[in-house]
Amino acid sequence: MTVAEMPEQVTLSVSEAAKFFEKSVPWMRWIESRRGLLVREDGTPIVIERTATRRAEHGYRRYTYQDIADIADALFRAGKINNAEYNAVKARVSAFT
Repeated sequence: MTVAEMPEQVTLSVSEAAKFFEKSVPWMRWIESRRGLLVREDGTPIVIERTATRRAEHGYRRYTYQDIADIADALFRAGKINNAEYNAVKARVSAFT
């Protein structure tokens, strides 16, 4: 498959991402603001892509399904979501991938 044939990666807004967790937009922003919370098991930070720089007037966060799965993993490891919530998020993500 050539680059031209590859499908564009689907990205979701912060409100769409929040729905995977059955949480609010402010909750999503709050977890992102907690230093050291959103890290992968290997210690690398989960960085959410933005449409523009952080201080730009119209920069929006864009989440991939992998971002949502990684966030769920990090929150579960940190004890911020329980087993049922974790499994529900993972099931919702796998329905789209």
